[in-house]
Formats: sequence, structure tokens, C-alpha cells
Amino acid sequence: MGARLLPAVQERQGRLCEGLVECGQLVGRERTSRQGEGRRSVLIHSPRRLPQTHLHANAAELRFGGVRASRDGSTPAPRRAGILRELDENSQDRAGCSQEVVVYSTGTSVLKKILTAAALTLALVAGGTTTATALHKDVNLIVDGQPVRGGAFAVTVADVLTANGITLKPHDTVSPALDATVEDGQQVAVSYAKPITLTVNGTTVALVTKAHTLADIPQVAALPDLDQAWSSFGLDDPLPRDGAQISVSTPKAIEVRVAGDKHVVTTTANTVAKLLSEENLVADNDDIVSPAADTVLTADTKVRLDRVEISTKTVTEAVPAPVTKKKNSTLWAGESKTIVKGKPGKATRTYKITVINGKVDSKVVVNEVVLVKPKTATVEVGTKTSPNGVGINLARAAMWDRIARCESGGNWQINTGNGYYGGLQFSAASWRAMGGRDFAALPHQATRAQQITVANRYYAISGLQPWGCAHAA
Repeated sequence: MGARLLPAVQERQGRLCEGLVECGQLVGRERTSRQGEGRRSVLIHSPRRLPQTHLHANAAELRFGGVRASRDGSTPAPRRAGILRELDENSQDRAGCSQEVVVYSTGTSVLKKILTAAALTLALVAGGTTTATALHKDVNLIVDGQPVRGGAFAVTVADVLTANGITLKPHDTVSPALDATVEDGQQVAVSYAKPITLTVNGTTVALVTKAHTLADIPQVAALPDLDQAWSSFGLDDPLPRDGAQISVSTPKAIEVRVAGDKHVVTTTANTVAKLLSEENLVADNDDIVSPAADTVLTADTKVRLDRVEISTKTVTEAVPAPVTKKKNSTLWAGESKTIVKGKPGKATRTYKITVINGKVDSKVVVNEVVLVKPKTATVEVGTKTSPNGVGINLARAAMWDRIARCESGGNWQINTGNGYYGGLQFSAASWRAMGGRDFAALPHQATRAQQITVANRYYAISGLQPWGCAHAA
């Protein structure tokens, strides 16, 4: 087929060669290799000889003055003569400076990129300094809020980024769009998306932000008293592209109790440990800090520092006699009788004494040496109950003893014949009404414990009203 100027080449040529003193011409034609592989050829006409120049464009490599091309960027093995046409110093094409670039690719987008790159190289070689000046663009490049030198030989925004070594990652943005044509003096802004783990006053969130600094993050910018806040990262420092873990703590009123004394402090500390440090409060190994020192402070946190003193003390003291108990069915439940009297012993004991905030909290024996062994006592305990299963109730026994001294001189078996019996001077009717016959027919026939048990029944109903000596209670 005859040579024709490809539409894409016409468009690029008009854009690239505008205003140049000398401009080569790009002519495209399609051919098919002997292997049947589709390929595109670009015939470059230039008034001067092009040097051996390598030019990379995506998945193709071009070499002017000779041709190589590949789909993956690697250099394939040389083709046999006749497939590609080499130009040498004696070629008749030398007069017309026609050179051919063969691209083994059927993709139109790849061809367009290669044509653009070829045109740039052609223009630079053909036009010299004037051409280079026309193609070079001074761009105001802003990368994540920071201005950088953005000059480049570029047609599109993507060319500017490539020339400046900038690669976009997912969620990054650029303005204008990558395929937008770039003009001299134009601003191109790139914003990186940064993963941030942000903890504000104890609350942690994970976010992806295009903010340039910590202060630009909306969750931080909205904080009250931000200028007085503490942060683990500078408010105005550029955020790292790979992200960061950042803590921010705003001023808050915290209740602090030290050795029992309470006061309130305003702090930007983010942990209990930092708060104690700010207040010059040092906790030794025995002191108790609550909550734990690494706890993150919030507005409702209450900090407590208890001063603890631990000491030991050795004393010689009596050892109580142990007691062996035996059941006795002839004794009323609640009554007991000592059969063998015990005797205390003597021992030297070492105590561990813990004092918290000036008060003894615990006293524990950590060592004991027995000097005299105690003698064990033997006590019989009653198991006898009344027919209704009631046993002895000696509640308020001391009170009943005082009333008995007033009522009967403390004689629990007294019977004067006046109709009142025993130490608490029950009438026979009252004794029977309160279940006294669980123990005996009349009060003076019952034991002290039994009379007190019946008195407690009466007390539960009428209090002390029935006794004339209630005042003695």
C-alpha cells in the first residue's frame, strides 16, 4: 500500500513541530512480515541524518538508524536481512534522510505513544536548540503540598510525572488528569493517599487521607485547643507517604488522688505515666498506681497513687490453746461444757506489715518459732433440742444479765412464791405462752441459757415492755 500520513501522526506532528525552523515528517504505513505477524512501520523523513538513538515507549524499543522492537521491553534476536531495512552511510536514502522505524505491535495505543516519542526525538535532532526550547515546559509541580522543580520535555500531565520520577499508587490523585495536555507555566498538583492510624484522646480510628500535614486531617483540625494539644507527630510536618501511627491528646481535667489527698490537674499527657511525670510524682516498686501506667487518659479517667510501706516485725507472744469439741446429747443445743482446760503456749513470730497511705492494711505471719507448745482444751457442745426442734438462743445475753440483776439479784433459780419465777421473773402464763415448757414446767427450773432463749422469743414480740427493769438494759 502507498505511504500515507497517519491521523495520529498528523495530530502529533502539528503539535510538536509548530514553530520549528526545521521539522521532519512522519509517514506511517502498514506491512506484514514473512511470518504473518502484523506490524506497523513509521517512515521518518528528515533533512539531516539521525544518529543511533535508543528511545523507549512502553513495550517497545526503537533504534533510529536501525530498528529493534519488542512487546515486553526486552531486545529480541536480530531479524534476517530483508525483514528490516538498515540504513548506512552509502544508502541512497541518505539524500532524503528517510529512515524507517518498525514496531511489532498491533495495538493502536502503543503505536501512538511510540509515534509521540519518535516525533520528540526527531524534532530534537532536527531542530536543535530552538526545538528543544519549544518542547520544554516549565510546570509548577506541587507534590503533596510541596513545590518541586517540574520542568520537562512533555506533552501531557503523565509525561510530566514520568519525567520527575513520580509514580501514582491507588487512591493517589493528580490534577489535571493524566491525559490532559500540559502548557508552559501550568500547575500540576499531586496528592498522595496516606494510611493513618489516629488515636485522639484514647479513641483510635484507621483512615486514608490526602491531607498534607497532621493539622490538615479533618478529625484533628476540628479539635478544640489544638494549639495546646500534645501529639506524637508534628502538627505541621509533612505526613509520610507510607503512613504513620499518630496520637493526639488535647487538654483535659484529670482527678488525681495521691496518698488519699485529691486534686485536679489540667494536662495534655496521653498516658497515666506521662501525667505522673508532669506532676513530678514518682512511684516506687511498692506503690500502687491505678489505672496502670500505660493506660491512655480520657476525660473521665481518675488517677490514684497509693503510697505503700512494707516492713517486718518480730515479737514473742502467747499462742492460744487449740480446742477439741465433742458432742453431748444431754446438753441443749447452744450450750457447752469444758471437760479439759487448755493452756496457751508461747512463740516468737515475724510479721510482714503492709501500710497503705499511713494505715495498716495487713499483718501476716511470715515466720514462727514455738517456744512453749499450747495444751489442747476439750469442750462438749450440746445437741439436745426441744420437740419442736428449737435450740438455745443467747442473743443479747449481756443485756439479759443486767436485767436479771435488777429483777432477781441475778438468781436464775429463785422462786419467792409471789407468782414470778427465775432470773427474769417470768409469770407461769408468760412462760407457757412463749414456749418455755420446751425446757421446763416453770422458769426457775430452767437453766440461765434456756431462760434467755425464752426471753428472746418474748422480746421479738413485745420488746422490753414486759419487764419492769427494762431501764437496766
